[in-house]
Amino acid sequence: MAQVLPLLLIKSLVVASGVSIPRPFSFYESGEAEAANLPPNVRHFRHREEHSLEDGSEFALHWDVDTDPESLLELDLEHQNGVKIVDCRSDRLAIQVPAELLKRLDRLRHVTASEFLHGCSHLAGRNLYH
Repeated sequence: MAQVLPLLLIKSLVVASGVSIPRPFSFYESGEAEAANLPPNVRHFRHREEHSLEDGSEFALHWDVDTDPESLLELDLEHQNGVKIVDCRSDRLAIQVPAELLKRLDRLRHVTASEFLHGCSHLAGRNLYH
């Protein structure tokens, strides 16, 4: 399976009220990555859920992704720990991080945030993926 990183933004538990709750990858089923020649620490994560809604409609969400969770800075999870976007433009991203996160910076390769968290005008209505 190819590495599919933009899907990281939908890895949340969807409840019947329509609220999406961000969850760390450790919350989900994982196993060995399926693709060959992937970087170290890449694991395969998957999630399946289905809901019957009050209006009788059905909702199903299924995803699979190969990724190294330690290479991701997921702002929807980390903002409560003091991580903040200071400046975001199409060609750069400046973030404020607490001291305890500094030890992880050398491993980070991607920053993600839902449209609800970043509010950047150049990404109006879209999620952030740097």
